[in-house]
Amino acid sequence: MKKLKIIIIIFIIAILLMVGGIILLNKDNTEASEEIVETEEIMHAGEAEEEEKSDQIRDPEEFFTVSSCVSQYLDFLNKNYEIYYGYDDNNNYTQITNPSEIILEVLSEKYIKEKNISKDNLQKYIQLFEDKVSFVPLKMRMIENAEVQKYLVYGIIESLDNKYLRDMYLFVNLDGLNTTFSIEPIEKKYNDIMDFEYINEESSINPNDFNEYIPVEVDSEYMCRQYFNLYKDMTLAKPEMAYDFLDKDYRQQRFGDVSNYIKYLNDNQEYLTTLQLSQYLVNGYDEYTEYVCKDNEENLYIFKETALMEFTMKLDTYTIPTDNFTKTYKVANTQKKVMMNVDKWVQMLNARDYTAAYKVLNETFRNNNFGSEDKFVTYMREHYPLRYKIEYASFSEEGTSYVQHIKLQEIASESTEKKELDIIMRLEDELDFVMSFSIE
Repeated sequence: MKKLKIIIIIFIIAILLMVGGIILLNKDNTEASEEIVETEEIMHAGEAEEEEKSDQIRDPEEFFTVSSCVSQYLDFLNKNYEIYYGYDDNNNYTQITNPSEIILEVLSEKYIKEKNISKDNLQKYIQLFEDKVSFVPLKMRMIENAEVQKYLVYGIIESLDNKYLRDMYLFVNLDGLNTTFSIEPIEKKYNDIMDFEYINEESSINPNDFNEYIPVEVDSEYMCRQYFNLYKDMTLAKPEMAYDFLDKDYRQQRFGDVSNYIKYLNDNQEYLTTLQLSQYLVNGYDEYTEYVCKDNEENLYIFKETALMEFTMKLDTYTIPTDNFTKTYKVANTQKKVMMNVDKWVQMLNARDYTAAYKVLNETFRNNNFGSEDKFVTYMREHYPLRYKIEYASFSEEGTSYVQHIKLQEIASESTEKKELDIIMRLEDELDFVMSFSIE
């Protein structure tokens, strides 16, 4: 009897567990259904947002492939392009091809029909150049995503010696199946065509000897090089545009206004023309990507990219210290802090930022030895005219100051000759410091 009671109790418990399980299962299913609905709503909202922004080019390979088509087109606009020349029947080197014939091969059928263009009147609509030019892409958006994709493109044209020639607006059509392209020059500005409506009249672009493109492969080094070269091109061709790309707080602190920035560029014109990317680093963050470039003379360029070709930049890490610098500095020992500050000061000299280098000098020292920033600049240009890397030597403490002996070696020279000097520094609150140095 006792055994029977136990069995009944176990049976009842089992039934209760089954009922409870069914209830929990239904509850879980209900919650899961609700979760799926919410996820779908979020997904649809994302799709709607994506649809609104679908014309913004996010793929760098797509962006630079389209840009390469423009560069290819501009080659054909060069009257002296080598493909137009050859040897005639008398073995004389001369022009053997009319540029207009080839340019017609890369213009869209729609554009040719609308303008009624022929090889005889083409130059009435298309400006040719006497020499090779280069294209600097700045903005791009997709107009239509179809068999033949259409892109609105804006950039600047500059000569090979980096002189600004003019702005350029055009449509680029890509036929991905045939890997062909066509061009439609336009006169309206980029922002005036944002609401442009286009009806695709071409289902394909037939290949010829001049309208095929090669898709561009992009990696981190390629992106660093593009941003680096873009900045270099802008500084030489359109410095006002380069200024606009600088981080607002940074440019205000370092230059004050665009006129000071342009003066800085003019003072360093010879150096700017020789800039080359030597090293790079890419840091990925949740809201942006940071491209850190170092040129052939150890100067830094920090690009903060929030979207493709949408970025701000800084030209050093000392005007506004980075979070990484601040964190490292605060936990560093005294000698390390002095070395970090010396490095900042030499960065200022290498960047020809004499205003910043003058400001950190001990007031008594700078008044006794220079008296003004202009005299300091004259002295530094005479005694430290090059760009240097640092070798740290002896370190000592003298009262409330520290003495760091350093050796400076010219970056661009193979010479082993080094300039030696003492940096006398006093550390102050937070990241501040004042210093003096041995005078020759």
